[in-house]
Amino acid sequence: MMPNTDTALLKLDQLTVGHGPCAVLEQVSMAVHAGDIVCVLGPNGCGKSTLLSTCLGLLKPLAGQSLLQGKPVSALTPAQRASKVSHVAQHVAEQLGFRVLDWVVLGRSASWSGFWGSLNGPQEADYAQAKQALAELGIATLAQRLYSELSGGQQQLVRIA
Repeated sequence: MMPNTDTALLKLDQLTVGHGPCAVLEQVSMAVHAGDIVCVLGPNGCGKSTLLSTCLGLLKPLAGQSLLQGKPVSALTPAQRASKVSHVAQHVAEQLGFRVLDWVVLGRSASWSGFWGSLNGPQEADYAQAKQALAELGIATLAQRLYSELSGGQQQLVRIA
């Protein structure tokens, strides 16, 4: 048996995506390697977000498969996927009054033990990493602001953090 020499981080194999029985993109095949920059372009409603959501396992493919580091995305648990990839949604309906720092700490929840983490919730290390991410994006001054009071661009930077 030959060793797997494919170093693709993400590989799409004849992937067909859509909603219900309606395909919006069919038989997409490609590979993304470390260091690659990929841009998905097209008019509104052509399937860009549906393709990305399917690649990440958020939607089930109509045909074909998406492989993350050689493993079918469909075979990974949500926690396994979250440890490998992240997704910045186009829109977020969150209006619960979270501070920016708390919103970023929530993004670390996949690393907490159990469903809701430890009994004590997030640890100091989670807050330290969240503060570092905010600083790296140049938005550390927003840490104590309410997420819902930020501009759309600032909210997107917080979701990236």
